[in-house]
Amino acid sequence: MFEWTPYVSHGGILRISATSCCGQYEVASEAGQFFVLRQTQDGYEESGRGRAHPKVVEIYAALVIKHQCDEHANRGERPELDDSPQEGDGVANPRDCPPAATIDPLPITTEEEGTPPVIIHDDVQDAAALRDAMTTAVVAKCAKWGFPLPAPVEAAFRTVPRHLFAPEVAPDKAYALDLVVVKRDEHGALISTMSAPEIQAMQLVQADISPGMRVLEIGSGGFFASLLSELIGPAGQVTTMDIDADVTSRARDCLDAAGYRQVRVVTADAEHGWEANAPYDRIMVTVGAWDIPPAWREQLAKGGRIVVPLRMKGITRSLALERTNDHLVSLSQGVCGFVPIQGAGQHDERLWLLNGEQVGLRFDDGNFDDPHKLDGVLASEPAAAWSGVTVTPAEPFPDLPLWMATALPGFCTMTVNTPEGEDPGILSEEGGRWFPYAAVQGDSFAHLSIRPAGEGSDEFGAHGYGPHGSEVAQAIVEQIQVWDRDYRGGPGPQFAVWPIGTPAEVLPKGGVITKQHTHATIYWPDAPFIGR
Repeated sequence: MFEWTPYVSHGGILRISATSCCGQYEVASEAGQFFVLRQTQDGYEESGRGRAHPKVVEIYAALVIKHQCDEHANRGERPELDDSPQEGDGVANPRDCPPAATIDPLPITTEEEGTPPVIIHDDVQDAAALRDAMTTAVVAKCAKWGFPLPAPVEAAFRTVPRHLFAPEVAPDKAYALDLVVVKRDEHGALISTMSAPEIQAMQLVQADISPGMRVLEIGSGGFFASLLSELIGPAGQVTTMDIDADVTSRARDCLDAAGYRQVRVVTADAEHGWEANAPYDRIMVTVGAWDIPPAWREQLAKGGRIVVPLRMKGITRSLALERTNDHLVSLSQGVCGFVPIQGAGQHDERLWLLNGEQVGLRFDDGNFDDPHKLDGVLASEPAAAWSGVTVTPAEPFPDLPLWMATALPGFCTMTVNTPEGEDPGILSEEGGRWFPYAAVQGDSFAHLSIRPAGEGSDEFGAHGYGPHGSEVAQAIVEQIQVWDRDYRGGPGPQFAVWPIGTPAEVLPKGGVITKQHTHATIYWPDAPFIGR
């Protein structure tokens, strides 16, 4: 309906020109206050005024104009045009235009003395309400996770119009505590998403961003870059990059539509970073990374920080890493899940299928020597072992799988894919369930399970398969008991990332995961030595 000209600076005032069925309009805005002016034969008359964030002034102004056009349509008439030639020919006659509109935060009304207010139902107000509700929920969730939101982060979430970065879905979906799909590959697998807002908020807390910083985002969607832009202010700089030109083109369009034209968008393989704008005070990785390439460390400013969802033996944690001498040390960790990085840094897990394609064992770091030993393993009678360790349904236990990955040789993750009603061959007790954490030893494997233990609690255990399934299940149970005795409820492990050439004797004792460019270490304070 409206044709907007680009923003033009005029005497320190933001000016916009628009054409509608009611004629030519100009919007003057300064410091959040704006005036909608309609051109007439005698100059300009005010059609509306109000206050709004500078980035949404154009949207609010459009509502004023839309209200006037809708009034004409509701009356079943078309505005009469003045026949006298003017510079703005086609302007409606003032006598045919409805009363002026006043824009306030809530509600939007038309005001004329002696008449009741008319509510204008508009997407902008709906989005603002959804945005506030989403942010309130994000604040609560992050506080529960141990990542309380600083005031600037909360303000950024209440400011940036997330729905403008998710034009494919309705606003209520854009503001849900859930991811938004951006792109799938030819097989239907996710390759780009806008992450759930609570995960984005957690990463921003981990990053501790200050005004004036230079930030590189790896993995573009636009929304996260706009949050970064709010936090660094006009003195800072945000560069967002992605290997997929479709993704960066979409991000550029969304950033422009939301008013974040200052964000730099780059299409390139993130394996090499983006040296042109380095060094960076923060490198924010918003895709799942299997390794830390040298370029990221080299392009990090002194005292800088990398926030990265790092995958270790199939388990992903968002780590806030800072340089200590020749390696990176984690300051915090958060549970998360991201689509995997593409390009040179991509690393595919090795999948071994059992029982047709119904059950899969995934090996992320290191390969299973002879997977054929597991052929037919699900045909054997399963064995169960129970730990005596209980957990309530509401209690999280994110460190247990990390401890299993550290302590159990042959650790892997398990997937089950069967149509509803079919038996995949994986055992679970009545009222219990299985978990996707497993261990393989030779011709047998076992996975983590729980069963009801009474009084609103469940007991941890394991189910094993194969000739030595009971032994593998017992090995899992023993590590559950160690975790419960020594680490449950504690501070959790410490993570570090070391250059690949670091001598083994220098690496901390614990779990050492060797990757292409680095060794990732998982160290449990006061833990006994665990053989590598």
